Amino acid sequence: MLNSKIFRNTQLILDKLIEKYELSSGSFSYLIILEKNEGINQNKLSEEVGNDKAMSARTIKKTR
Repeated sequence: MLNSKIFRNTQLILDKLIEKYELSSGSFSYLIILEKNEGINQNKLSEEVGNDKAMSARTIKKTR
């Protein structure tokens, strides 16, 4: 239970820090992976993040 509280508070802080870029903590993990793996395809990106392709597509589309 403590871990979930720490995780949630960390997400809230991250959301506040990156809101000026119109990003959310959900899209932040995609950016980190894209930064480290230029040219990665959607299938691999989805695997790395741990989401399915549809969720990845919605998150990326929302980020634009």
